Amino acid sequence: MEVREVINNSINGVIKRMSDEPGVEGVFLAGSLADQRRDAFSDIHLGVVSRDTLKDFRKVYALREDILSEIGQPLHLIEREWEHCKMVSALYGKTQFPPSGLEIDLVFSQLKHLGQQNPYGRYRIIYERSEALKAQFERLPRQKPREEVEQELRQYLSGYPFYVYEVVKAFGRKDWANAQSLAEQMRKAIYFTAAVRAGCFEHGYAPGTSFSAVERSVSGSKRGLDHLSPGEKWVVENSCQAVTRKTIQRLVDLYLACLTAVQAEYQIEQDVERLRQTLPELL
Repeated sequence: MEVREVINNSINGVIKRMSDEPGVEGVFLAGSLADQRRDAFSDIHLGVVSRDTLKDFRKVYALREDILSEIGQPLHLIEREWEHCKMVSALYGKTQFPPSGLEIDLVFSQLKHLGQQNPYGRYRIIYERSEALKAQFERLPRQKPREEVEQELRQYLSGYPFYVYEVVKAFGRKDWANAQSLAEQMRKAIYFTAAVRAGCFEHGYAPGTSFSAVERSVSGSKRGLDHLSPGEKWVVENSCQAVTRKTIQRLVDLYLACLTAVQAEYQIEQDVERLRQTLPELL
C-alpha cells in the first residue's frame, strides 16, 4: 500500500470517529501534511477541536484511545499538556506502516483556545461540523508579531558567545559528544536567523489556507536548512560530521552573515557589533 493511501486511510478513520461525536467542532491537519510536503516518513499531526465547554472538551479527549484504534494498535503512547491543550502521541510499528513506522500526534483544545494548539503553524481543515472552525482560524493572527521575532533574535544573540566558549572548551578536551551538542545550539541560531532573513515571518496566506510564518520546527534541521543557500547548507552539514576549529569558525561566520542581513530591520546593530567584538577573544 502506498504512503499516500496509508495516510489517507488513517485520516479517514479519524474523521469517521469524530463525526459521530457531537462535542467535536472540527479536526485539522498540521505539519507537512497540511501543505502537501508529505513523504514516506511523514508523521500525522492532527488538531481536534471541541465545542467551548469544559464538559465537551473532557468528553472529546476521553475518545483519544478510540481515535487511535481507528488507525491501528499503537506500540507506545505518551501524553502531555499545556495551558488549555492536551496532547497524546502514539507510535506504530513498521509492519503496519512501512518503511519505518508512524507517529500520530493528537492535540485537543476547545474552539476558543485554538490559537494555543498551533501558533503560526500551517493547517488544513479536514472535518468541521459547521463554519465555526474556519471562522476561528481566520480571526487568529496570520503572522508572528514583529516584537516576538526581535525578542528571539536577541535571545539567540545573548546566548551565542556562551555556546562558542563552551564548544571551544569541549573541542580542546576532545569531548566530541558535548561539542556536537553545543554546535547544534549554534546551528539553531543560524536556522532561525536565516528564516528571518528569508522573510518567513512577514508573508501571509490567503484567508482560509494557512497561517503565515515559520513552523515551530524552523529551529531544527528538518526545516531550517530550507532557508540556506547550497554553500551555507554545506557549512552546516559539514559541521555535523566533525567539530573542529575550522567548522566552529565557519558556523560563526555564517551566523554573522545572517545577522548582518537583518540587523538594520530589527534594530539589533549594537548587539551584533558587541558580538563581533567578543568573538575574537573566544575563538
